[in-house]
Amino acid sequence: MFETIRRSLFMVLWLGLMTIGAHAGSGSFVGVEGESVRGIATVTSSSVKLSSNFKSSSGPDLYVYLGNKRPSKIIARLRRLSGSQTYALPKGVDISKYSAVYIHCKRYNHTYGRARLR
Repeated sequence: MFETIRRSLFMVLWLGLMTIGAHAGSGSFVGVEGESVRGIATVTSSSVKLSSNFKSSSGPDLYVYLGNKRPSKIIARLRRLSGSQTYALPKGVDISKYSAVYIHCKRYNHTYGRARLR
């Protein structure tokens, strides 16, 4: 019986550590450069998720990016201007290197919003 309890505790601890390592953080969007973006971005080891209350100003060529002081790693083209959305991270992206999610117009190099990850 002791062995069963020990194995169960090990599994609980291991799964907890895996979950902690898989989550990079989340943050609330703020509009920048005169644009309006709101909602929450959550980044895990495999995806970027935009919350159900996500909403962005309209733009011609909007993409989801990761970055630090500016957008630097393109994730995907923004599918919709509002609502819950999930984007798979490209293979090999090290999420620990980024501190923010951006909504950015690729064509005009214009940032619409930023969510700093915590």
